[in-house]
Amino acid sequence: MQQPSDALAQHLGRLKILCGAILAGVVIFAAVVWFLLRSGTFTPPETIPPYLAMLLNLAGLLLIVSAHFLPRFFSRPHRDAPEEAYLGRHGQVTIISFALREGGAFMALVGALLTGQMLGGVAVAGLAVLTMLLAWPREEQVFPEVWARP
Repeated sequence: MQQPSDALAQHLGRLKILCGAILAGVVIFAAVVWFLLRSGTFTPPETIPPYLAMLLNLAGLLLIVSAHFLPRFFSRPHRDAPEEAYLGRHGQVTIISFALREGGAFMALVGALLTGQMLGGVAVAGLAVLTMLLAWPREEQVFPEVWARP
């Protein structure tokens, strides 16, 4: 196996910082929602229907699942393409898929905040965090064995 190039190391370093910030945003927002609901600082309005949380949880799950299929919508670089083409595609796919997961978690947490039904929102946010950790940027994602490294 070849040693990672400087460009690849820098690419992965930048992506790990961005992905870490996105992940931290979800965790911090979940903690804020939990604190607001548990402390009684925020009381959900009674005019909001309780099924809203379920709808937002479902929409959040849909975003999280769609992040898994996102790479299929981006064209793969040609086998003879330079390393930059692989890095560019990987960066796009990674950032957009993390943003989709973050959006799904935020939708569910907003539903939990507005309705006071914390369990579903935390479950969806937890799933988003888990999928982010499993999709953490790695060299194998940039150069899958099927494509072979240039």
